[in-house]
Parts: sequence; C-alpha cells; structure tokens
Amino acid sequence: MLLMWIGKYQSDISYTNYYFDGSITYYGDGLGKNVCCCSQYSRNYNKKNFVDFIIENIRKRLKKYNFVFYNQSYAYEVINLYPECKDHIKNINSRELINWLSNKTLVRLWVKNIINVPPFCAVPGNECTYFNLKSLFPCENKFVVQDNFSSGGLGSFIIDNDHNSTSSIMLKPYDIYLVSPLLENSFSINLHMLIGKYDQVLFPPSIQVIEPNKSPFIFRGSDFIEAKKIPTNIINRLHYCARKIGEKLASMAFRGMCGLDFVIQNDEVYFLEINPRFQGSSFLLNRALLEKNLPSLYELNERAFCNEYFQVQTKMLEDLNVNYSYYKIKCNNAMPEQFFGDLFNCPDIDTYFMDGFILEKTQLSGYMFRFISKRNIISLNPNNQINIYQNLLINEIIKLPIISKADWTNLKTALMIQGIKIDASAMIALKNIGGIQEGTFDAIDIRFSNNLLINCPL
Repeated sequence: MLLMWIGKYQSDISYTNYYFDGSITYYGDGLGKNVCCCSQYSRNYNKKNFVDFIIENIRKRLKKYNFVFYNQSYAYEVINLYPECKDHIKNINSRELINWLSNKTLVRLWVKNIINVPPFCAVPGNECTYFNLKSLFPCENKFVVQDNFSSGGLGSFIIDNDHNSTSSIMLKPYDIYLVSPLLENSFSINLHMLIGKYDQVLFPPSIQVIEPNKSPFIFRGSDFIEAKKIPTNIINRLHYCARKIGEKLASMAFRGMCGLDFVIQNDEVYFLEINPRFQGSSFLLNRALLEKNLPSLYELNERAFCNEYFQVQTKMLEDLNVNYSYYKIKCNNAMPEQFFGDLFNCPDIDTYFMDGFILEKTQLSGYMFRFISKRNIISLNPNNQINIYQNLLINEIIKLPIISKADWTNLKTALMIQGIKIDASAMIALKNIGGIQEGTFDAIDIRFSNNLLINCPL
C-alpha cells in the first residue's frame, strides 16, 4: 500500500525524504502529489471544511493508500464520519487515551501528582469574570483562561481588570475552562518526546514564540537556537519532569510522538500540557535529522507503533544539533506593500515555505507562509521574558500598547537590544526637515512624548 500524509501544512513533510507518497493538506500548492483544501483566494482556516475535504479524498484513494495523520484527534473525527477508513489509518493510539490526553484540565489534574504545575481550577465560562477569578486567586491580578481542547494558543485568553468581560473573549457560558494565574516574567518551552516499547527519546527543546500583548495567545514559531542558552539546571529539571510523564504514558500503552509544554519562571519548571501529536516545529527536527542521514520523526514514530527498537542510538537523537528557528507570517492589515519585497530579500532567512500562498491572487487574510532562519529570532532577557526580533521581520508593523511604567521599560529594553532601522521612506522624510548630519555613527537618540530619551543602535 502507498502511504499518504494528512495535516494542515504541506511544508510539514518537507524533510521526510520521500517517506510519503502524497499529502492531503489544508494549505498547499496542489501540485504533484499534494491535494489542498484552501483556495488561492482565501487563507482562512475552516476545520469543518478540512474534515469534509479529508474524507472526500480518502474515499478516492482507499484501495491503494494507507494514511498517517499529523493530529490523531483529526483521525478520529474522520473515522466517526467515515468508519470504513479505520483500517487504513495507521499509527494512532486508542480513542479514549487521545481524548483525555487532549483535555488540558484532566491532564493537569493527573500530572500534578507527579511534578509541579501552576495553580489552577476549573470554571464555567459564565463565571470567568475578573472579580470571580480574583476571589479564587486573591493575590493575583491577571489570569489565563483556556479552552480544554484548543491548540496554537487560539483558545487561551487573558482576563485582567482592563479585560474582564467573558463576552469580549467569546466564552461559552456552560463550558468548563481551565483557569490559572498568568505567570509573568516567564517563557514557554516545547519538548518532543518519542515513546516506544523499549525506550523513550527526548529531543532538544525549543522556545515557543508567542506574539506579545495578544489575547488570545497567538503562536508564531519556535526557536531551537536561543533554547541552547537555557541553563543546564533548568534543562535537567525539564528532562526529569518529561521522563516522569513519559514513564506514565508508556505504562498506559501510549506509543509514538507527543509534545510536552512547560513554562519557566524564576528558575522553576511548571508543566502545562501534553499534545498527543506532532508539533509545529517537527519539520525543523526533521531537517536536522535528514542532515545527519537519520530517519525522520515519522519513520521513528512508525517503529514505536510497531513495538520495534528505534535502530538509532538514543543519545544521538537527544544530542541532535538543531540550528534553526522558524516564524509564521499571518495577515496584518497594517502591512505595507514593501514588507513582502523586503522580507523575501532578507539575508537572515534561509528557506521560505509558501504552502500555496500567491501574493497576487490571495486576499490578505489568515495564514500566509512561514520561513526558517539559521539564527535566533528571539532573545531571553534578564526578566525571563522573550524579545522577538521584529527587525528580522523588516517592516511588519506591531502595535504595542504603552500603558504602564513597565511597558516603557520593556520598550526601552527592546530598542536598546535590537536597535532600529531607518528605511528609505523615513530617510526621505528626514531630508525634508533637514536630514541627518553627515558623520560616522552607529546609534541615534529617540525622544518620546513623556520625555523618555533612548539611545538606539542602528
């Protein structure tokens, strides 16, 4: 039987060395052995449309193909609607196991008996107001409210005194949500774990790039390079916690790949959730594996489900050198036309994955494309927060509210670390009011309306 991959992005299997004989994706170019759901004129994701599209295309290929899903939960949604395909879907754990591992509250209740988790409680949507949450956590002022089955940050919202309405974040009144205090001055880490009958593998960690000052949280990419700077004592604790979870999962006959999310605050490691599927950053690991002539995550995953030895030394996989980061570009109505031309000529970008995106034909909405860089795209600052290198993204306009003294401090830190770029249009405007004095300089003073003066590197 031929083998077809099913997932959201065609680029997810870019470095799998022809392991698959085709792909069914939401975003893709529709060329060769790829069939894709989205049109050239819209990039907005619609889950129902995608599930229907998957079923339609499995029906056409059932006699010749088996299928591997990026996300096992999608596999069971397809099986529910088209049971005849069940025997052709490979490498999936039991429905019951996937269902409860995908539930954030149940997993945190289970894991808190093993390792540290943030304080949390389960609250119905109609009670997720600032004043109710403040009564549950009297010492806290900001809270994260999470849909139990969300991913990519899209179901995670911030509620504070300025944003305290459940209607503004579209909570369902009678659904149960996971609520925790917002762990400020912290950053998130993702670990890939491969669980087999005979062994477990912990791949190198990545720092998750989450768009700042957004609710819901928006996951934009991963950085394996900056993650190498995480202190050894924290890495050791991460590995200890992950192996504890892995042992429990293995005892329940879980097999294959999963992702573990943690948050680091003040050198403390807190577990957040299990993702029983491949991860958004899996394609970067596949590239590093391919460069070492090692099997891809999908091949290793199949060996785990077949209860075979991985046939690769565990240490070789765990010590893999992943010198990459990646970032997803989504539509921003403030993007100038020049943004795309500059971005596609950026020397810091190694590879672009368009996933069927055509600028001339596509309405600017939803996911556009993503890219790989061989340099870090974030930095960890002394406050245990991440700074995203917006200068790498050339002219993507990011609107940051400046409300508190801390906001001004963060802005000053970002400008002093990352510097500024004076583009052509700014130089023209400066010349119209006198220009810049000729000379050798590598910094410029910026004065803000509150008389804050910052000397920024150019």
